[in-house]
Amino acid sequence: MDFKLVKEMLKRILLVTFTAAVLACHASPQPQQMVQGVSNIVPDEKQALVCKEIVTLIENWNYKK
Repeated sequence: MDFKLVKEMLKRILLVTFTAAVLACHASPQPQQMVQGVSNIVPDEKQALVCKEIVTLIENWNYKK
């Protein structure tokens, strides 16, 4: 391959990468919309307790520590 061709390809790749990074940095998350009739998917006390127990089991009984 010609060195000039490789150099132009790298310039284009870097330009696209830089442009994507700039666009990603300027993106801002949108606030979550409230849904009528739903408690906005917040776990109740029992579900939170079950989740904590599952995490504890995974942490304590996992093969890789």
